[in-house]
Amino acid sequence: MPHLHAPSLLRQGRRGFTMLEVVIVVAIIGVLTSTGYIIAQGVVPQYRTRGAALDFATRVGQCRTLATSSGRECRVLMVAYDTSLVSMDENTGTYLVQVAIPGGGWDTMPIDTITDSVDDNQTVGTYDLSTGNYKLAHVAIDNWGTIGGPGIDNDNAIVFDSRGFVANPAGDFTNGSITITFVNKVSESRGNPDQWAVHILRTGLTKLDSTRRSADDNMALAGTAAGTSYDAAGPYGSP
Repeated sequence: MPHLHAPSLLRQGRRGFTMLEVVIVVAIIGVLTSTGYIIAQGVVPQYRTRGAALDFATRVGQCRTLATSSGRECRVLMVAYDTSLVSMDENTGTYLVQVAIPGGGWDTMPIDTITDSVDDNQTVGTYDLSTGNYKLAHVAIDNWGTIGGPGIDNDNAIVFDSRGFVANPAGDFTNGSITITFVNKVSESRGNPDQWAVHILRTGLTKLDSTRRSADDNMALAGTAAGTSYDAAGPYGSP
């Protein structure tokens, strides 16, 4: 009986992949990757849009709480909206959270005007969806229409008085609320609107409403349901 050397046994036990097998595996990986990318393109902006609306509602509630706890007016100043919701080149949406400075003017969060009345730090209360720490690709704020605001120099501002009520004039409210709408630009460009509207009521409470109603929505709703009142007031931290 011939003696089998160890190298011969190793050669017999090895079997490499054929070129066909490698091509099939690579093709499967490519299909799965492409499918995942396509799904992510639709799902991720949905979550971002809903998250942006919830964050805004929370900051509105925090502004209301700060007004009642400090005895000073607090406002959410709407700065920029997107003029082309179907354009995928860029996205626009900016707002500020500010507290009234005794004697006049506004202090963008965090409060740093106690000693010299100069607003040196605006890092916490500036929210820009197009750049920086709060950037959300393909999420925009729609044109909010006319918000005159109470008094002087409050154009485009939602102002809370020390009781926690919205101090804006009646003309700023449509059907009982001031509405700020967040838009998923990916869906908008495809002709399938995906928008989250935040309605600010005279009482200071917020109500969320979504255009997405289908049972096969890629996003399962959690937390506060769409179309219900959402009171974000609570212990005040950084908005």
